[in-house]
Amino acid sequence: MLPVLYIIASLFFVLLGKVISANKTKEVNKMASKKAVVPEAKNALNNMKYEIANEMGVNLKQGYNGDITSKQAGSVGGEMVKRLINQAKGSK
Repeated sequence: MLPVLYIIASLFFVLLGKVISANKTKEVNKMASKKAVVPEAKNALNNMKYEIANEMGVNLKQGYNGDITSKQAGSVGGEMVKRLINQAKGSK
């Protein structure tokens, strides 16, 4: 279950594009790293993101997606988390 939580945390950083500024303390930078815990999962998560966006009718494209609303982006991300949690529960 713990690796799934790391994947979910990595997913949020990737989806939200969080960048920790250089003037933050070293502790904050260590805790909020954008580095993926499981690099091999990046392509799978991207595929899942585009699949869910397509199912929800959200016009998600490669690169900049500033034309979608926060509600749409949050809905896609929330559905991804829900599916990842369900997968983790089912794989016990």
